Amino acid sequence: MPSLIEQHKKQVVAAKLEKFYSTMNQAVKMAEYENGDKQYWFEYLSGVDDEGNRKQRIWFEKYLAKHLNIIKTEDTSVSLTLYYLADGGAFMSAGSAQDWLYFPGNPKKCLPAIYGNRQEFVGRCAWAFYFDSKSKGFDTYAYAWDGSMDTLYSDNSFGCNTSSTQGYYCTRLIQVNGWKIPDDYPFRISY
Repeated sequence: MPSLIEQHKKQVVAAKLEKFYSTMNQAVKMAEYENGDKQYWFEYLSGVDDEGNRKQRIWFEKYLAKHLNIIKTEDTSVSLTLYYLADGGAFMSAGSAQDWLYFPGNPKKCLPAIYGNRQEFVGRCAWAFYFDSKSKGFDTYAYAWDGSMDTLYSDNSFGCNTSSTQGYYCTRLIQVNGWKIPDDYPFRISY
């Protein structure tokens, strides 16, 4: 029975990751229709402005938020905004308007770890995405990826493995596996 439950969790998470990917890219396309090519409106932002407003939030709400079914926003203690979606998922910037974390379920399960070691939650209850203003738009995280499947697992910084410092490639691993979590996936899913 535990094996069936784990398999079901994997299917649910993979489907929600694919849906989030698609939804965000649709929002980017709509924002481009209104504002022109994304390379001209994207800004690499972090922190707060002179009035204390969160820069990523201002940018995100100007371009993308209106094209998403966001039901609630919540400011975190690290100057980031958590956005809750109607389908039960949530997402937040990971410190800039380029790196994003998606939570297919309750983000409160992951939030304590966000302020600590990312190794404890990325690929388990949160998955990394990347906004690329020069090519695709919103994509699974692949910064510095050499295109090798082995690197998705073995990279010391971003690889989907237990000794990686961040585990951001776990999302790309699932994507290149046809939006399915592979049998040799190194983590137990918790969402």
